[in-house]
Amino acid sequence: FNAVSSLSPPPNATASTEENLPIMTAFSSNFTESEFPTMKPENWPHKPVFVQEVGSDTKVLAVDNDQPVPVGVPFEIDSSLFKGKILLRFRNANSDDPESHSKYFKDGKQLTQTVIQGRFKQSIKMSEVYVGSLFAQPLAA
Repeated sequence: FNAVSSLSPPPNATASTEENLPIMTAFSSNFTESEFPTMKPENWPHKPVFVQEVGSDTKVLAVDNDQPVPVGVPFEIDSSLFKGKILLRFRNANSDDPESHSKYFKDGKQLTQTVIQGRFKQSIKMSEVYVGSLFAQPLAA
């Protein structure tokens, strides 16, 4: 399971300033895969963030293809190697749980939160497990 994030606007994005530059995040089993959302940024429910599943191995359960995953509430994923839940929060993004979002970011120090809980379907050395995000530029505070 890998998470890939980019601050580059998708090809169908409208012009934007650096302050409201769209963020596209994708879950992929292969870092070389790259897909952009078909939904225009002005329609993103978690603006300025769009998080979606990409690739054939990792599936976000109960979310249709090309639709964003929930932000601020846990969602389930399943792959050939891992099954579990993920909770994502981004300070400057709309949340599916605004009350919890406000409480988490109230001190103003955090920019994002990623919580992953689950189990590996086969034995794997922890030295072989990588989790991270790639950003084209710093997140706005």
